[in-house]
Amino acid sequence: MEKKEKVIGTRVSDKLMNDILEYSNEKNIRVSKLIREALSYYMLFKLEHEKQNVPIVIISKAEYSTILGLLDDEGLEKLADVCVQLAKKGFYYSSNNIKSFLRSLDTYVFSDKNQNWFKSFQTNFQGDRLLVAGVHDLNENFSLFMKYYIEKIVALYSYELTKQTLLELKIILEFRKLDNKE
Repeated sequence: MEKKEKVIGTRVSDKLMNDILEYSNEKNIRVSKLIREALSYYMLFKLEHEKQNVPIVIISKAEYSTILGLLDDEGLEKLADVCVQLAKKGFYYSSNNIKSFLRSLDTYVFSDKNQNWFKSFQTNFQGDRLLVAGVHDLNENFSLFMKYYIEKIVALYSYELTKQTLLELKIILEFRKLDNKE
């Protein structure tokens, strides 16, 4: 029987090894898991962005929060448009499966394991309804930006926003699936 996982080896500097061991101890995570996650993160962001010919710019959450704070509603909506267009080019985009796409966004963008946009994020489907809720630690403009972003994402799957609660550090959005009758 063939093993599903493959073993690879590489040389690292003493400093990098010390950094890996320190981080793994601090976060109580096995070194092998940390390295797998680091390789996945690299493949996800670095190579995906190279393929799209879009450079990666890394800014802190504080800087991002400040930038969002400078934008008005129109600017936030335009930023959401750009982000949705880039998300549609990403490998995790599923044009026919909203649940898969939202799960991928949660895993690769929203969760604390990757880009850490939210402290917590949940989606719940009930018949033709979708409930999206998230708690973050940025600012009110981030809540508004995420409302635009998520609204545009789910519109790709024929959902419309029916109710919203936007607080400084929390969003709750309710959507309804549109009938596809013409």
